[in-house]
Amino acid sequence: MRVTITCPMKLRSIVWLVVVSLTFLRSAFGQGFVNLDFESANVSGYPLYSTDVSVSSALPGWNAYFITSGTTNTLTQVGYDAISAGGAGITVIDNNAPALLPLQGKYSAVLFGTDLNGSTTTMISQTGLVPDGTKSLLMDVYAFYNFQVTLGGQTISMIPMQTFSNLGFDYTLYGANISSFAGSVETLSLIAHRQEDLTVWNLTTSNFPLRPFLNQAHWA
Repeated sequence: MRVTITCPMKLRSIVWLVVVSLTFLRSAFGQGFVNLDFESANVSGYPLYSTDVSVSSALPGWNAYFITSGTTNTLTQVGYDAISAGGAGITVIDNNAPALLPLQGKYSAVLFGTDLNGSTTTMISQTGLVPDGTKSLLMDVYAFYNFQVTLGGQTISMIPMQTFSNLGFDYTLYGANISSFAGSVETLSLIAHRQEDLTVWNLTTSNFPLRPFLNQAHWA
């Protein structure tokens, strides 16, 4: 990600891209987390490539941050279809975005990490209830480089399970065991570090353990 989002934006010559469709498969009784599919974005009235959309409009329920040299700065504005040219940035995209498309649905959230010359990490977070009985976290990712997911301040180990194709690119289904967090209120964070870009779609929790998913996976 970058410190600023440029528009209409030349794409960086080397794009570090992580496209994440996070499916935090909620049990039917879960409460707390909101806008986990990012479909609640309200960018009506904003022109394409805007960089001044309020976080509450672009990413309802989420908080957005830049982290540089250990200092965390809370953002009040993010982009709409604004694609990074090499710096840190957070944006919500739809089908009008240059070069990137939502992984699924109408909108995706995109986190851009700084290039080799930068040091800024980007992050979106929200706090909510992990429903009783939750066993696993599922997440679709298109990535050239790594990304980080934390829950309750702990990094979650995401295991690659299955590959799918969408609009000419492949993305991978990841899964993680989060049963130890069931029934607790925790902060979920999606993080893109230097040279890491992250596009997010739908989050969900599942009351099925990870093993059945792994048994059905098609491994490369």
